[in-house]
Amino acid sequence: MVPADTFWQNLPTIFKQTVIEHLDYKSRCCLRKCSKSDRELEEQCPVSLEKIIFKLGFNRTVRMMFEECDSELDVFYPAVDIIQDFSQIFQNPRSKCSMLEINGFARGSDPLTTDIIQELAENLRHFHRVKIEKLKFWVNVFHAEEMFVNLIKSMDPKHLKSIILCHEISKNGMELLAATEQWTRLKKIGFGEIEDPDFDSFLHLEKIRFVVKTINPRDVWKLVQNFVTANRPNGSYFDITIAHDANVPSMLKFFQERNIELKNEPIRSGDLHKYIHTQRFKFTKIAVDEENTVEEVMLILKMNNWNVYGFICKADKYS
Repeated sequence: MVPADTFWQNLPTIFKQTVIEHLDYKSRCCLRKCSKSDRELEEQCPVSLEKIIFKLGFNRTVRMMFEECDSELDVFYPAVDIIQDFSQIFQNPRSKCSMLEINGFARGSDPLTTDIIQELAENLRHFHRVKIEKLKFWVNVFHAEEMFVNLIKSMDPKHLKSIILCHEISKNGMELLAATEQWTRLKKIGFGEIEDPDFDSFLHLEKIRFVVKTINPRDVWKLVQNFVTANRPNGSYFDITIAHDANVPSMLKFFQERNIELKNEPIRSGDLHKYIHTQRFKFTKIAVDEENTVEEVMLILKMNNWNVYGFICKADKYS
């Protein structure tokens, strides 16, 4: 019988590369320790991961996971070591990850959290832009906005499609983010409160969710007009939560002044009590198919004192 190590070493290189690319990441790490040639071969093969979780701990420690719970024990390691391991994943320029989650909701007020994010951003800056499709930055308080934007800049704008975060963003922080190449290519955001947002900066997005202190009728109208003219896919939405009471009557008056016939048409029985007004805007758009057919769709706009919510669906979905 041929020894296992000899059998592996005698396999064609292209076959071994195929095997490595199908291994889970932990198995690849074990293979790297087998020999110098195995480590060099593993480094030539791109890594493809569904999810990486950075769980922030105390005293500059981090736990890196590839699933929500990949161990019964919460074992944390020095942040510098974990950041080095993370960078190793993206050493190959073709490596990619569907979701990066930085999870430190209760660590936001700890100054060491800022140090860790800065170290991560600076480390990635020395690489090519990393291919991450979705970023979830779940830290309850984060005032180092320029540093956060630098982290975004380290990501490949051709791959980054979604940013989800929960901390408040200042007007200046939002302007810094909106000026990046990554922002202009995004499809989806889910933010905490944004200070005095410029609604024009969100009009390229397909899925929009954030919190504001107040909202004026002109900005609501701007969203409506954009959604019925920009040929977005079905399922696109904007979901704006208002911290202080919204003035729905003033919004309706604004619509009337633009020749919109107001008609309250709730789509569910419960909406009659939950929303002050539900308006349907029917329009046509080019369907995403080979024939480029015209599709009848509508924007359903729901409004109450704390929420303005609109989404696109087929015109006959709620007849």
